[in-house]
Amino acid sequence: MAIWQYTIIMLPKSKNLQDLLHKSNSLEDMAYEMTNFWELAPHKKDEFLFFNKVLPVGNSWNKDILVLGNTESNCIEVIGANNFVEEVIIRLDFRTVYTTILDYIIDFSIFNGMVLFDNNLYQLQLNKLFIDTCIKNSEQLQLFKALTFINEKD
Repeated sequence: MAIWQYTIIMLPKSKNLQDLLHKSNSLEDMAYEMTNFWELAPHKKDEFLFFNKVLPVGNSWNKDILVLGNTESNCIEVIGANNFVEEVIIRLDFRTVYTTILDYIIDFSIFNGMVLFDNNLYQLQLNKLFIDTCIKNSEQLQLFKALTFINEKD
């Protein structure tokens, strides 16, 4: 992840996921690392070609990773073997207008029963204003702004 990117983790909705969510709508790191959420709700990597409308298929260094977009900017990485998803990581670039991509992410999540989490494993509401506010208030964006300011002064 680059300093100018906000990370979103996409997981399929399942009873297991709901059981692991705390009252604060967050997952513990251990629960996230130890549970294969995609095995409980299988999806094929090809389903994510839906995003090709806003993020063209990019170059991947590994045949098991479907990259949509550019890993140095806005991208979705769909990781899995035998065409089945094992992990989905979304990165939105602060330096771009990412609102259309965010619309697609929310629509896809609603239509396909997905749940979104930020990098700290807090659940994100499937609402553009909510997610955009989380991005604008994120530690990552504040750090990016601070470092950009320091570089501008030099």
